[in-house]
Amino acid sequence: MPPKFKNIPRPKAVKKKPASSLTIQFKEALALHQQGKLAEAKNIYLKILAIQPDYFDPLHLLGVIARQNGDAAKAVELISKAIQINPNSPFSYNNLGNAYKDQGKLDQAFSSYDKALALKWDYPEAHYSRADILKKLNKLKEAIAGYDEAIAYKPDYPDAIVDRGNAFMELKQIDAALRDYKKAAELGFGFMLGVWLFFRMSTCDWSDANSQISALVDQVNAGKNVCTAFASLGFIDSLAVQRKTADVWVKTKRPANYSLGPINQYPHHQKIRIAYYSMDFRNHPVAFLTAELFELHDRSRFEIIAFSFGKPSDDPMRQRLKVAFDQFIEVEDKTDLEIAQLSRSMEVDIAIDLAGHTKDSRAGIFACRAAPIQVNYLGYPGTMSAEYID
Repeated sequence: MPPKFKNIPRPKAVKKKPASSLTIQFKEALALHQQGKLAEAKNIYLKILAIQPDYFDPLHLLGVIARQNGDAAKAVELISKAIQINPNSPFSYNNLGNAYKDQGKLDQAFSSYDKALALKWDYPEAHYSRADILKKLNKLKEAIAGYDEAIAYKPDYPDAIVDRGNAFMELKQIDAALRDYKKAAELGFGFMLGVWLFFRMSTCDWSDANSQISALVDQVNAGKNVCTAFASLGFIDSLAVQRKTADVWVKTKRPANYSLGPINQYPHHQKIRIAYYSMDFRNHPVAFLTAELFELHDRSRFEIIAFSFGKPSDDPMRQRLKVAFDQFIEVEDKTDLEIAQLSRSMEVDIAIDLAGHTKDSRAGIFACRAAPIQVNYLGYPGTMSAEYID
């Protein structure tokens, strides 16, 4: 099921007032969109545009639906066309920035957020999105200032509070990070109770830990989204509870994506094609543990491919790995959907995810089915609890 995006704006039509029948249809489509019924909303938006092609509202929101369905390129195309009709909507620039960000085009995203804020400075979502780009660029102090702006205009903005906490954590400002994590948990932000408990305990603060863990486990067993799959490995030793935690995490954050349709076994290849996917093909424990493994594959029977979605580097391990594979493909700038499409086009037989539920992982690639057989290995020593991991 595609994700529901919060704060879908109710933009104003421009250029010419649409016929009342189109207005009624648009309101119907918008209501469906806000309920998460994307296919139904899309059909009505398309019908409206067939009658009035320059109707800004449905064109803009058709682009939003494209992004919600994982097609960032189509989202950019549609929202850009909408902006040509109405260049004065801050919401469309923010949504355009989000689509660019999905594509990894951070400069274009940043510029779009700036345009949104030039039109509406008291726009917390644009401040948050702009700060997110700064964080991705490792400009953490500037990012924190941006999150501060977002929170100033929207004090109970959990996304901004959590990501400000993450930025504080990267700066080793642990107390500030824990304050934000606790605040987000108090606001009921999904999974943050477990994250706060995990990092609080990692600072050797075990006060009342047993009762807090027990209460958290009760909520996990009740199916509540109170702990990430990764955090659960740090303080829950029940495999059943770890599985339940991962199950809730996947259903909420990493559900199966059927955009590319079903995948079948490919025709017999002379060599079985095995692809490994990781952000850690560099000086990193995962690489140290696997480099020789890649080198020892029987090349008379297997073709070995690397899909690297981490930042490029020139360290010695990276150089070693580049020659260890038959193909080493940089995909940092591609979306999960695009990487899955590429994998399918290369007829990968077995896709091996080396990241699992760790930081900066890309489970969305496997949610789209990159290969007929998909495996989680090594980097995350726990269950994925995902139907698309075999």
